[in-house]
Amino acid sequence: MKLTNTVRYAISSLLLLQILLSSMSNCGISAIKTLNYSLQSITTPYNKQSFYSQSAFKHTVLLDAGHGGRDHGCTGLAHIEKDFTLAFTKELAAKIEYFSDDIAVLHTREYDETVSLERRIAKANEQAVDLFISVHANHGTSSSYHGFETYVYGAASSEVENNLVHREESHEEAPRQKGLAIADHIISEVSKSACLEQSFKLGALIDESVGAIAGLRNRGIKQAEFRVLKKSQVPSILLEVGYLTNPQDVNFLTDIKQRNHLSEALAKSIISHLGEGAAR
Repeated sequence: MKLTNTVRYAISSLLLLQILLSSMSNCGISAIKTLNYSLQSITTPYNKQSFYSQSAFKHTVLLDAGHGGRDHGCTGLAHIEKDFTLAFTKELAAKIEYFSDDIAVLHTREYDETVSLERRIAKANEQAVDLFISVHANHGTSSSYHGFETYVYGAASSEVENNLVHREESHEEAPRQKGLAIADHIISEVSKSACLEQSFKLGALIDESVGAIAGLRNRGIKQAEFRVLKKSQVPSILLEVGYLTNPQDVNFLTDIKQRNHLSEALAKSIISHLGEGAAR
């Protein structure tokens, strides 16, 4: 059964009323903070996971907010990567849930915690999700570097991509590989090939949609050997949504209206890729 926006907002309103009643015994400042948070949640689509099980949906997407906890990621113009990626993945999840009633959205982390790369990969493989999308923000040696990049697994075409992989994953050593039977290795490679084809198809949709957004340079689809892409057995992409060291990108990403355009474009690309047709 699909819930209409009216029902969704009615549920949010009831939750808000309950919060306000329970806050009456607290001091005025606490009540104000609770009210502000609740009012914000009313405009955000509800989390469907709290209503239905994952099996109730046609598709499942796992969003990975890069870094977290002890791993801060890169730092830029008064911004920290781990904080931005967490906020942005939540916005992207809200857009996906708003434009589609058939996609369940999961997260590798929902708050500031340390999650290993292996655990992120394992969640994608164990849940057998339809898509794994890892979100990051970039760092440039010069403030002139700027733009959005879409990464699919593969050999890097330049040292720039290799350096990016090292920077994003340098906080964690790669685990030692255990012996893998030849038959298992062949099955793994065949599966990876099929996933890579789907990854490129999604990448092409994202590349087209981001290219149509004014104010954000689209640096196109690239390949690099990110471990989260290499080890996942599901279609996977990694997004570098902008440079935290570039004023133009920072202005774009911190502008609510502009960032809304980006998250909406990404959500509709994901929905289209999963065969949902035109987003409403």
